[in-house]
Amino acid sequence: MKLISLLFAALLGLAALHAQATELFVGVDGSPFVLWKDCRLGPACSSRGYDGHSAGYGARVGFWLPHETEDSKYGFELGYDRLGSISGATPYQGTAATWKNDASIVYLDWLGYAVPPHLWDSGGLIGKIGLYGSSVKTNTSFGAGGAGFSRTVSGGGLMMGAGYAYPFTDNFMVRTGLDVFFGVTMSNPMDAGSNLSEILARFAVQLDLTF
Repeated sequence: MKLISLLFAALLGLAALHAQATELFVGVDGSPFVLWKDCRLGPACSSRGYDGHSAGYGARVGFWLPHETEDSKYGFELGYDRLGSISGATPYQGTAATWKNDASIVYLDWLGYAVPPHLWDSGGLIGKIGLYGSSVKTNTSFGAGGAGFSRTVSGGGLMMGAGYAYPFTDNFMVRTGLDVFFGVTMSNPMDAGSNLSEILARFAVQLDLTF
């Protein structure tokens, strides 16, 4: 909650610095596909068997800054998403340890929106870069009388995204895109004393109401 409060305060501060911001928006997200990819062993993302995919949902608030032309603009947004969970089983001392990871993300990003000349009638491209805070809960059961554990790990890092936006009206926009959260920290399901680092990438469909 402390991180959420800090990011919300940062968003309000940015809004205060640009009192002429004319386009505030609220939005909802649906993420039918969220990829979890273990990157503990480096950029090649060598798998350790804890990968998977899930589905999630979320909400956002933000604003677009005043702009001189209609072909480009930029702004900021604060979002919160439940990225769902993955589960599996890993061999352990002659039996199978079952585990489940459940993730949520809060983020603050800078948005850029551009409409290429050949897309005047069909929308434009959106890019984003920002910071996120994560919370991942891991539940593990070792079976056969073994003691399991439940552990929640918090972390943070860099996020980036790109997508496409279509403004149906002056007040209603639909976006599709891919957001990537780098280095999400979570507990090692097989060892409560160590952590893993994963990349989470979500494909999202987003609806914005501007006022």
